[in-house]
Amino acid sequence: MTQAIQQIDSKSNVISEGFAKQSQEQIAQVALIREQNKKLQAIVSDLNHVMGMTNTKLSFSVDRASNKTIIRVVDSETQELIRQIPSEDAVNVAQHINGLMGILYDASA
Repeated sequence: MTQAIQQIDSKSNVISEGFAKQSQEQIAQVALIREQNKKLQAIVSDLNHVMGMTNTKLSFSVDRASNKTIIRVVDSETQELIRQIPSEDAVNVAQHINGLMGILYDASA
């Protein structure tokens, strides 16, 4: 009986160590993603600053939902959007596809 309890304790220790290691890896991944996002925001800010010095209205931003770079060409006099890459429609379609992928994944699980 004592031996069985020791085996159970041993197995639960192995499982909890595995969970601890996995959560440490996830924390490290989140920290890396945050660092990359900060660097990306700094680059976007620098690009916007450089383009502003040339009197060209070309703005760079990052879509928060998709984490993709969006480039906008704007008329400097009227502030009218001339072109966006990728287009607003393409961004919306990509978001809907990502949502559907989540639904399909959940349904298959």
